[in-house]
Amino acid sequence: MKNNVISIIVDSVIADYVGNKICKVSPTPFVDSLVSESITASRMYSPGPFTDAATRSLFTGRDCLDDYSFYFKYSASPTNHYKIFKENGYETIGIYYPYYIIGPNVTRHIDQIYYASGFVFSSEWFGMFSYYEEKAKSDELTDNDKIFLCARLELMFKVWIKFYDDILNDISCGIMIRECIGDFDVNDAVATLEKEYSDFLSDKVSYLYSFLKQGKSHPLSSLDRIDCEAKIDRDYLKENIYRQYKKTFDFFKQENFKANWWKLRPTFKQLIEATKTLFKTNKLDGYICLANYYLCLTSFGRMQKESMSKNWQYEQSSYWHFETAKHALLNRKTERPFYLSVHVEEPHNYIACFTYDSQDPNVIREEMHLLNDYVKELNGGFVGDLSYILSIRYVDYQIEKFCNFLKENNLWENTTILICADHGSSYSFHPLHYNHVNCFDEECYHIPMLIRKPGLKGYSFNSYCNSKDILPTLLDVIGIPQDPNFRGKSLIANYPVKDYVITEYPGGGCPDVNSKELWLSIRDEKYVLAYKIKIEDEFDRVAPDTVFDLTSDPNSLYNVASSISQCKIAYLKEPLKEYFNKVKERTLMFVTSLKEDKLTI
Repeated sequence: MKNNVISIIVDSVIADYVGNKICKVSPTPFVDSLVSESITASRMYSPGPFTDAATRSLFTGRDCLDDYSFYFKYSASPTNHYKIFKENGYETIGIYYPYYIIGPNVTRHIDQIYYASGFVFSSEWFGMFSYYEEKAKSDELTDNDKIFLCARLELMFKVWIKFYDDILNDISCGIMIRECIGDFDVNDAVATLEKEYSDFLSDKVSYLYSFLKQGKSHPLSSLDRIDCEAKIDRDYLKENIYRQYKKTFDFFKQENFKANWWKLRPTFKQLIEATKTLFKTNKLDGYICLANYYLCLTSFGRMQKESMSKNWQYEQSSYWHFETAKHALLNRKTERPFYLSVHVEEPHNYIACFTYDSQDPNVIREEMHLLNDYVKELNGGFVGDLSYILSIRYVDYQIEKFCNFLKENNLWENTTILICADHGSSYSFHPLHYNHVNCFDEECYHIPMLIRKPGLKGYSFNSYCNSKDILPTLLDVIGIPQDPNFRGKSLIANYPVKDYVITEYPGGGCPDVNSKELWLSIRDEKYVLAYKIKIEDEFDRVAPDTVFDLTSDPNSLYNVASSISQCKIAYLKEPLKEYFNKVKERTLMFVTSLKEDKLTI
């Protein structure tokens, strides 16, 4: 009989924070306990430092910049994890948030959907469409812009309408967000959305211009009023958590400050370089490390303050994700093996380290005691933001409770589990860097991965690899044939070992591969070599944007792109140039196919 499969994606976890490399006592004791019957990868890298870019490869086994990157999420990809498991006889279950655009090419392969939030229009607007706002106002949209934007806008309509239809017609889809709907009239919203969609279909380009020009004042911008924070009782947070456990939070603050104020301080060299930058450019960028130092030392106060503000979180806590996962498995519709996918977010900025949307005093008491005991055991033996470390400890605890449920329901011994991060994080503040997220820093890309199968002999893969290799490896472990559309390779089947890894994504915001710079980097033991390069550029005519000499600067603090001898990094330029030329070729093929209406998005 086939093994059941569960993928647990934990957002924004740096590889070094799993185990005890950074912390004297590991924040992931349960995940660590699985290593003896798991495949792990010590040099796994995501293609980009945020979710849309990272999951694009993780869930399709393809390069991030394939299929026009994540412009259409992975709806444009020829394959995805749900499709593969569905076609191999699995019942498929997805727990995710609807504004994370997936689309009909994916959802038709999901047997049961559980929505973790409402549809957040601002995520769509600022992550995609606002990039074209000024071009639309000055009537400068190109023909390609219009083709791509119309296809993308139609995809958004389809996803949004399906979200409402699912809530109205399948009670299980809205289990997580039932309390968040309140007096919001979903039927009325569907009618408005369908009218807007009909107007769009009648004249797509005219509607597109109107949509872009109206922007945040467009009728769609205020349509969805499902509030995923409705379950957060801020009075309860203030009185029954922060006040009742004041001594605990004060203890966390003190330990965080004591551990970091000296060990994490900016170096004299950093301040000298910052001053040089100020004199050369009149910019304060070099002093951002001081701001990050302050942010780390005050992290718990910020978490408490931010939790009192609207839009602190966009979806529900890990606790409710795993409670929903339990419900899904107890109410399965078939006897087939299942594939379940869960994505939790506590380590993501904004960081959370307890169940912020529960008013059950037993749940909170249990978690506070767990975290308090852990910090006592650490006894200052850590570096970096303690709230970030505790968010990982919290998620490990929730995973452990979920796995205990699997054991109690006789599922543990026939279930394979993937646990990994989508990408790393800038918010551990270790080491102190200058930028957040949109950078080439190690901690933003280096991620943990573990695939546990009952009876498997533990194996650590220690060569460079990329998250596009995770799905092929998972399929190899459970005996499903490799999809011919994969770019990634299984780590256990003649993996082509390389001395470097390439990362690639189209920068922050809208992933328009044709008009924006691509962020490409290659790293090995000695150097990080990175470019910001446009698709029409000739690689040899573009200078490197960033070079870190890891031998003398292991924390990647000082960019030596303008001073390093080019012959030292020439050996890394060739494979990166070869990859860039492949990106060019594949992008042209995709654009041509979309313009000729050969693709279904």
